[in-house]
Amino acid sequence: MSLISVRSSTYFVKKEYYSVTGRCCIKTQTALLLTLKYHLSDNEELTKAQLRKLFDENDGKLKTGFVGTPLMCNILTENGMDDIAYGLLLNEEYPGWLSEVKLGATTVWERWNSLLGDGTISGIGMNSMNHYAYGSILEWMFRHAAGINTTDDAPGLRRVVFEPVLNWELRCVRASYDSPCGLYRCAWHLTDPAHVELEVEVPFGGSAKLCLPLAPASVMNDRTNPMFSNIQDGSCLLSAGTYKVCYELTKPLGKKYSLDGSTVRELFGNSQIAEFMEKELALDIPVQYMDNTVKETAALFPPAVTDWQIKRLGEYLQQL
Repeated sequence: MSLISVRSSTYFVKKEYYSVTGRCCIKTQTALLLTLKYHLSDNEELTKAQLRKLFDENDGKLKTGFVGTPLMCNILTENGMDDIAYGLLLNEEYPGWLSEVKLGATTVWERWNSLLGDGTISGIGMNSMNHYAYGSILEWMFRHAAGINTTDDAPGLRRVVFEPVLNWELRCVRASYDSPCGLYRCAWHLTDPAHVELEVEVPFGGSAKLCLPLAPASVMNDRTNPMFSNIQDGSCLLSAGTYKVCYELTKPLGKKYSLDGSTVRELFGNSQIAEFMEKELALDIPVQYMDNTVKETAALFPPAVTDWQIKRLGEYLQQL
């Protein structure tokens, strides 16, 4: 196919599926993920806003399949939505990876409901219990949660880029990758919402670039630490060896919640708070009011949210 025909096909695809403002006319998570991956829209900020809205409307849960799921978390993180990516990873409800784990899974299934809640197999057709499509979440876990990234210009992993994405709810990650060049390792631990301990290992014959997450510029002034002996464009260039550093983050990761400052959606987005609201308070708020605060919802529907529930929830939020 000639370059002219490719450009012509792209033009007609964009004309058919995208508005003049760059809005994707297919309102699905997968369509928007593909739009961002292949830069199909002239208005990527609008596409990101559309995608975030779709996840909000689905309570932060995925609605993707064979095509969208392998792309999903990588694309989200690459476009500044790692909060959604981590929410998907840590979601314990159906559909989600941890819902499978809670049902006893040791491999990732072909379908989210391959095993039913009562422990029975849902069907025998197209029902692999060890499938690569949804199992591709492991790529995101290595690339972004652990931060061990390959580079196209270094075959055989002669060089990697360490760039972990921290998350307070997860607290810590430890991962290693046995490459043709040797074992690369990255581990991080949030000792509190504002401090991190980071350790990386580069094999003999390998090299790495380390991008310290949420690090102040002053942390690299410690010339007694071999990690900072070779700094280039704000990153640490590392040869073989093991390196450690502890530092204070430029912004704390622990999120503060309040009755009048946090929406119901944000509260339910935290698994601990959601469990408390459902089990301890039996708090059931209509989905159309998820973007209100609890106090706003209580004012609209006094019988739905009682003064006692508000008081108990407020006390619980202060303890977090």
